[in-house]
Amino acid sequence: MVCMNQLGVKNLTIAFTDCDAPSPGGIGDVKATAHIMNQDALPEYEATPYKLEGLSGGRVKRTFKNCTVKLDIMRNQAIPLAYYQGRAGLDIQVEHINGSVFTATGGAVTDFEASDSNSVSFTAEFGQLTEILPPGATLN
Repeated sequence: MVCMNQLGVKNLTIAFTDCDAPSPGGIGDVKATAHIMNQDALPEYEATPYKLEGLSGGRVKRTFKNCTVKLDIMRNQAIPLAYYQGRAGLDIQVEHINGSVFTATGGAVTDFEASDSNSVSFTAEFGQLTEILPPGATLN
């Protein structure tokens, strides 16, 4: 199916929770707000909540880690830059053109690049990252 081979982001929303707010729902919280990917950038996901380390004898050691999402987006000027650089917790939902949807909740920015105040690039870690496969996706 042609639609399943298309790359790109159809919708990207990010909700921020101000870590310095006195209570949940504080005045610094930002509800889910639409964002635009920077140029032809695509999100990068590490959806596996563990890392495998090779051991002798063909065995592997499983170490648990957080799932990560890396984004390069145009900044919403109504949201403080500090929120994109770790001051706020975040929830992300990305809907791709092919119909797949990635949802990551309860995350925090762990790595970011300096911003020109118009675009931001960051990596966020999440305890859970879920994926809904595109309609009609089957294994043969």
